Amino acid sequence: MHYVDIADVAKLVAKNHYTVLMIGSRIYETIEKNIYILHKKLLCSTLDQVKRLLMNNSLIKYLIELAKYESLVIHDLIGNLVGKGFIDMVITTCIDGFLPKVIGGKVIEVLGNIRRFTCVKCGSTVDLNEALNTKFKCLRCSNFLRPKVLLKGEGISKSVWSEVLMEISMADVLLICGLDIIEPITYLPIVAKFSNAKVIEVLRKGEECLFRDHVVVTDDFLKFFKELVGYLIAS
Repeated sequence: MHYVDIADVAKLVAKNHYTVLMIGSRIYETIEKNIYILHKKLLCSTLDQVKRLLMNNSLIKYLIELAKYESLVIHDLIGNLVGKGFIDMVITTCIDGFLPKVIGGKVIEVLGNIRRFTCVKCGSTVDLNEALNTKFKCLRCSNFLRPKVLLKGEGISKSVWSEVLMEISMADVLLICGLDIIEPITYLPIVAKFSNAKVIEVLRKGEECLFRDHVVVTDDFLKFFKELVGYLIAS
């Protein structure tokens, strides 16, 4: 395990390297608590449990809070890195839908997007605001509108997983921030190592190292991205 600093990361995340960022919901733990709680509640619940949470309003305040934002500062910083060619692709286990708004097609949402809902009966799709307005009831057939995210016990589609594996196999550098510990996602850094990629894990102070390659320790993830953007732009 090698501890590295921002300068070392900046050298690795160079424009002549294919850099993939893997990012998860733990980035929100210190910068936007309600969005972090929304992720934890949804990803640990079955479809029946989510239906009960939505019907008894346990999730509504978190969804309303999410709908207020187009992006947060951390997403704009990532967008800056993507736009300037320092990051080539983002693979995310976040379900909040921020990154597609900021970087378009340069992101793979492995677990789906909470800003989209689909009817369990007829398959109609609506956005988050319409789902909130109809109280998660399909206007076509009156059945339940479920979030288009992978819930407990549901598997990643073959097409999404193939896309993820292709990006990981192409990576010269894999940068990991706040990753959700979900199988088979946790195996991806091992795949990257087999492809001879440099794996950099960004940890907050006190967090356990998972992948034991290159490690950056920071106070929080927002601070890390601010420093990385500042260093790369300045250099």
